[in-house]
Amino acid sequence: MNNSPLNPHEEQIVTQPRITESGPTMVSTSDLRRTSIWEGSHIFILIAFLGFIVVGTILLLLPISNNCTLGIANCSDSNFTPFRIAFLTATSAATVTGHTAVSTAEYWSSFGHLVIFAMMTIGGLGFMTAATFILIIIGQRSTLPQRLLMRDMGFDRMQGLKRLALNIMAVVMLFYVIGFLFIWVFTTNIQSTDTSGELWHSLFLSVSAFNNAGFTINAEGASLLAKSYGLMIVVTILIILGSFGWASMVDIFRHRHFNRLTLNTKMIIMANLALWAIGAVVFFALEYQNEETIGGIHVVDQVFSSVFHTVSGRTAGFTTINFKESTDFTKILYSILMLIGGSPGSVAGGIKTTTIAVLAAAVISSLRGRSQAEMFGREIAHFQVMRALAVTILSLIIVLVVAPTLTFMHPELPFIDVMFDVFSAYATTGSSTGIVPYLDTFTTILFSLTMILGRLVPLYLAFSLVTERTSYRFVRERVTLG
Repeated sequence: MNNSPLNPHEEQIVTQPRITESGPTMVSTSDLRRTSIWEGSHIFILIAFLGFIVVGTILLLLPISNNCTLGIANCSDSNFTPFRIAFLTATSAATVTGHTAVSTAEYWSSFGHLVIFAMMTIGGLGFMTAATFILIIIGQRSTLPQRLLMRDMGFDRMQGLKRLALNIMAVVMLFYVIGFLFIWVFTTNIQSTDTSGELWHSLFLSVSAFNNAGFTINAEGASLLAKSYGLMIVVTILIILGSFGWASMVDIFRHRHFNRLTLNTKMIIMANLALWAIGAVVFFALEYQNEETIGGIHVVDQVFSSVFHTVSGRTAGFTTINFKESTDFTKILYSILMLIGGSPGSVAGGIKTTTIAVLAAAVISSLRGRSQAEMFGREIAHFQVMRALAVTILSLIIVLVVAPTLTFMHPELPFIDVMFDVFSAYATTGSSTGIVPYLDTFTTILFSLTMILGRLVPLYLAFSLVTERTSYRFVRERVTLG
């Protein structure tokens, strides 16, 4: 073809480099208005949450909150609660973890029990939902990033946060009441205490179970559950409902058919079923001959115990056995299960079931030669895979820094036990091998901060990744793997 400029009527071909070959290319930009510290939702929630723990700590420090006048251990000369005990308990209640350095039933007075009850109730509703109520009260409007976050957590409609919070509140209260009634009926059949005490204990256990908190004010503790199949089943159901996620429950209620559910709900269901099955089978196989755990009970009781501890051990922390006496492999297994935790939008902690499901989908898709993560005939966005990877790696870094630190400070404690409890603290589970009472003030504070990080880190990453200010791509280049 003649491209001479002497003939302007002839066709000319001009070759230019494609945009993808010429360097970094801006794809899209968003100039979001920078808000003040009080309008930044994650900052506000952080301040409110920490303030909530401080208030709880102060209340638990007071002599009115404990039974020190009765001559129990771990009391100061002035009958004030030692700071490390008050701070640990307040943090544990606010994060609905369940770790404590003292007996909840014996050490704390009725007022102390009321403080713990209030803190785990508010914490169970979620500090995010509580902060939403505060924002509404002071006249703030829900922002677009907040609404996007709700959608990203599984809510299919961009509804206002006020309506969302009220719906959550109503559903939670309904479960509280139903659980309380069933627990009260079963408890009265196995205990003979005064009616008012039974009612208060039943309500406390119902709220604690649904919130996956692990606290109990009954003198027998969680071992009471082993006396009644009915009581154990009710508590197990409450734990499952609390750890499942509100959005998923609404999705199931609306569609009632697996194929019509959202991908988020399908992943939650399958992940939970897989974790429950694996946990129960492995726990039974490892512990059925262990006389220190479930080896000395009937096989039917062993099956019930295996299922219960698989459900509770992942998110709630109620236990009828001493995990210190379990096998090391059981501790490792449950450390992993606890780190996974519950589902998004639930009261449970951990990196969440959808996180591990997304990573599993990415691995399986990669092995099948697919460039994108896929599950149930749907493609999972690449940024969600990266988010799941970020949450998992950051969480592992935290627990793998805290655990050796505690071991270094307390060399007398077995590392596997320390690791188990640190995983439990970060996942806000509450299952324990019993090391917490032996921690000093510094390590107790570090242990408590681990609970706070376990509650805040996933939320912070969610906020930080929802409001991306600039989206761009660099020149693509291959690297060698394997």
